[in-house]
Amino acid sequence: MTGHLDQVIAGQYYVDERTLLALRQNGSKQTFAALNDIVIDKAGFSRVIQMDVKIDGRALNSYIADGLIISTPTGSTGYSLSAGGPIVAPHSNVISLNPICPHSLTNRPVIIPDDCEITIQVWTEHDSFNIIRDGVQHGSYESGSRFVIKKSKRKVYFIKMKSQNFFKTLSKKLSWGEDFRNKKRWTYQKEK
Repeated sequence: MTGHLDQVIAGQYYVDERTLLALRQNGSKQTFAALNDIVIDKAGFSRVIQMDVKIDGRALNSYIADGLIISTPTGSTGYSLSAGGPIVAPHSNVISLNPICPHSLTNRPVIIPDDCEITIQVWTEHDSFNIIRDGVQHGSYESGSRFVIKKSKRKVYFIKMKSQNFFKTLSKKLSWGEDFRNKKRWTYQKEK
């Protein structure tokens, strides 16, 4: 770690600006921020929930699923990726919507410009559903509750070393290009 400190002192760093999401329950003025994602979750109930989603006031989809992940580019490599969502480069001006185990196989992740406003109304047969922000439960809400999600006016700033590269880090963490096969089992490979 002292190597990083030496690089900062030498000016070998840059400030990395990241987008936040703002969550507001319809009818409330209070907003809450999320760096990675906002998740609508069925709260352990065995049945799916319905999420009616509008983008800038226009209907996108009525998802029937276990939940929905609304992700920033920063959060695209977390829960959303595990649920089959796309990897988004950090400085892309987009938000991804990724249904969790959708009832219809035609419901796929959708990427929208980050200047759009997302309105979601959630319906459930259960007593409630959950909203989770950055992996922490935000609250439980009754069926029919409506939320507005959009890009926050606030930003988060990270100090990064100039030697760091998103694509190199991604490739290393996901072990891209590595061959995990046991090559000794192939007959055409001769032992030396």
